[in-house]
Amino acid sequence: MSNERNYDTERLPDTNSSNLAENLDRRNFLKTAVVGSAAVAMTLAGTVGSAGAAENLHARVPAKDLPVDENIGDLEAVASFNQQVVGVAVSASGRVFVSFPRNGIDTVKISVAEVINGSRPGNGEGFVKAVAYPNEEINTLDTTAPSTHFLSAQSVYVDSSDTLWVLDVGNLGSGTALISGGAKLVAIDLTTNAVKRTIVFPDSLITKGTSINDVRFDLARGAAGFAYITDSSAAAGSGIIVVDLATGNAVRRLANDPTVLPDPAFRATVEGKPFVIQATANAAPSLVSVANDGIAVSADGKLVYYCPIASRNLYSVDAAVLTDFTQSDAAVAATIKNLGDKGEVGGLEADAQGRVYLTNGEFNAIRRFDPSQGTADTFNPTFETVVHNRHLVWPDSLALGKDGTLYITSSQVSRLPVFNAGQDLRQPPYLLYKVQTDATPGTR
Repeated sequence: MSNERNYDTERLPDTNSSNLAENLDRRNFLKTAVVGSAAVAMTLAGTVGSAGAAENLHARVPAKDLPVDENIGDLEAVASFNQQVVGVAVSASGRVFVSFPRNGIDTVKISVAEVINGSRPGNGEGFVKAVAYPNEEINTLDTTAPSTHFLSAQSVYVDSSDTLWVLDVGNLGSGTALISGGAKLVAIDLTTNAVKRTIVFPDSLITKGTSINDVRFDLARGAAGFAYITDSSAAAGSGIIVVDLATGNAVRRLANDPTVLPDPAFRATVEGKPFVIQATANAAPSLVSVANDGIAVSADGKLVYYCPIASRNLYSVDAAVLTDFTQSDAAVAATIKNLGDKGEVGGLEADAQGRVYLTNGEFNAIRRFDPSQGTADTFNPTFETVVHNRHLVWPDSLALGKDGTLYITSSQVSRLPVFNAGQDLRQPPYLLYKVQTDATPGTR
């Protein structure tokens, strides 16, 4: 498209696939199977202790005989980026889109991009490039026209009609002031590659402290379908924002309900350290208080799944009551079910087989919840691990393709300065991964 800019030459993202493969190999981002060779397993395991300690250990024990943390799932790198990638979406035909929200630290040159495979002219080598989508203009920051330009594109999602939706937070970074008219849902026609609808949220809904985070859709409910959006800020009361797509009317549901708020008893360990908020070295650490974050819709559309990051529980609520704006929040809350211990989870995705996929930053993993396997046992077999790999550094968002490919962004959120006494411990590149599953996406 003539209005697209190829960021290949700017290294934002790194777009040459031969370079990508070289970089991944150099950084040990290798495609790994559950049972690989001892050499591959050792490469992924890294060194043990200091360099000297590792050399001494290897001198005493052959590498092939050293125990390592087993990987689960055949994880494969798709693309690397020099800026922090968060959202991912995949179309019916397999087109892949990613989003780069503003975090208040990094310079974001593009907010939404399509990840494209092709051949490099002249030598025929394959390459991967990220192109501003749907065009450069909407990706150009313009706070004077917030409803027609991306400010901070937190989430992207392709609905069952093959429309790409972009959820814009409406500010310029975590904790920064909301810009009136900037918080919005943008629908993009994947046939014409043009914006076909924008739903701007009113200031009465997106108030100080609001941090809209993720979105899912059910086009089979109501006259034109509904969108479900999580608010991850406890300061705004959190909750689920429900959007009637027929009218554009949006209502906050379950505000301040205990199930959408941080659990004061929540403690987590990520990369071997307590996961706490500590903005500077001199600041006293405090508990992470990220509220309702992940969301998904069951295969039959009857349930909406959700969960705070700062909570161990996965919840569901009845979609029929949730979308009936004549019902009180008390009536909605009466349909909530606690579905068990999910671990530390941010992103959710559902499949047509009735299962829900969950990211897990504590264990560098993707887990899967199967409600059909529920029991009353203390050990709950309804949660299984689909992927476990040490290179999934804070898996964030998920997108399921029609061929069963599950795409995963590794965003390194836990390495941000706010969680590390003011030190930015992130290490570019930021990776988009994929793993093959036996699933197909929902059809709602």
